[in-house]
Amino acid sequence: MISRVLDPDNYALSIYMAPTLITGAAVLLLGGLVLLRERVTRVSLSFALLTFTVAIWLTAFSFMYVSADEQVALFWARAGYLGVPFIASATHTFASSVLKYYRPPARLVLLSWTLMGAASLGAAWDNVLIVEMRRYSWGYYPIFGWLGALFVLVFCGILVASLLRFWLEFRRSPPSRHRRRISWLMVAFSAGYVGAVDFVPVFGVPLYPFGYLPIFAFILLAAYAVWVYRLVDITPAFAANQIIETMSEALLVLDSAGVIRLVNRAARDLFGYSSAELVGKPLAAAARGADFPPQLYQLERSDTIEDLEMPFFNREGDLRTITLSASTTQEKRPEDRALVLVARDVTESK
Repeated sequence: MISRVLDPDNYALSIYMAPTLITGAAVLLLGGLVLLRERVTRVSLSFALLTFTVAIWLTAFSFMYVSADEQVALFWARAGYLGVPFIASATHTFASSVLKYYRPPARLVLLSWTLMGAASLGAAWDNVLIVEMRRYSWGYYPIFGWLGALFVLVFCGILVASLLRFWLEFRRSPPSRHRRRISWLMVAFSAGYVGAVDFVPVFGVPLYPFGYLPIFAFILLAAYAVWVYRLVDITPAFAANQIIETMSEALLVLDSAGVIRLVNRAARDLFGYSSAELVGKPLAAAARGADFPPQLYQLERSDTIEDLEMPFFNREGDLRTITLSASTTQEKRPEDRALVLVARDVTESK
């Protein structure tokens, strides 16, 4: 089979190959540029994974369109479905990384990968998902059997669920860089979802698969969102990780909404929680019973709080006393500022 796939006589030049191949290269380039700009973080990696799955789909289908041999076209169709099902699960994973309040639970993300992995395996076997290849005016295209309708329903359901979480996040978020970023990403994904129109021909309807056009719109909108608002508010560039982790004082960084975005080792030891249990939660989740003054969340750029003493209960329920110092990062807009808290355990000295 490989010899047939590599044989140039089994291909015929077609104009239908160009737009999908160009769009596939463009979306892959976008993923790479995001990794360079945002550095290797969970959010940037999940976005790059999403662009990679889209690139697999578009690239493989480009060669499918120019295949003159049905078996060669079937090979490229199956290769494309190494990426197509995972577009939905990668979108779900990206939502779990970039959202603060409505991120999908880990078990749902894992379930989406499991279901889409089963669909990808089904496409690799004869008459499970792809039952035949049909020749349309633009080239060969896979035709689904009865399981195809179930796959498309689950695929679109995962996409809609992810978009709904973006919408709920947008409605809940206060005016901030994060809210503007979510709004642009929501528009980008809404445009990209129109690419699901490429599922129409798999049911025998001779509609030209123009899904590359909404995907190209997604590229432009997502690139704008990333370049203007970035993918995260607080990044490792805020301070060197090794310095933060070796500080003897507990360090917490909160965004403008009062949500914990960064903690160091000393903070985890002091409060008794892991990073996963603190990041994305309000400050009260770290220090139970602490009476944080309202002015703590209303600091101006020039304001600071020094050695504010307060008792709290750690995870084990032990009463501890800390002194708290606070200041804000020097951002022009109030909604973009981060609140930096440094806590010192003074229980023993008290």
